[in-house]
Amino acid sequence: MADHRGSGRLGITDVTADTDRLQPELRGLTARIACIADARPLDDYAKLLAAAGLSTLTTERHDEAMIRMIDQIQARLDLLRITAAARLADAGVDLTAAPAVLDAARAAVTDGVLGYALLTAVKSSP
Repeated sequence: MADHRGSGRLGITDVTADTDRLQPELRGLTARIACIADARPLDDYAKLLAAAGLSTLTTERHDEAMIRMIDQIQARLDLLRITAAARLADAGVDLTAAPAVLDAARAAVTDGVLGYALLTAVKSSP
């Protein structure tokens, strides 16, 4: 019988990015709010796990999930423009930059610059 004390698995998902290829629209405050500006390359996540004493078992790209997230953000912003335009204006919220950021994000996913990934890892053997 194997001894499994102290063993376990970890799974993380996050936005990934080829940071050298990010367009300027994806580096500003709007991108930071959307968790794009601080995204890392997929290999960096594996290095972080290794530094924490974990061995990466699998990496799975789920870029289609990123496209769905972008589409959901756009739908919500469109709904706000239709249903709450006056309230947004009263609050000083300007959504004019959003379409360019969303278009840049969609293009970046298509070009492999942005993505979404799952990594699974286990505690490294001593």
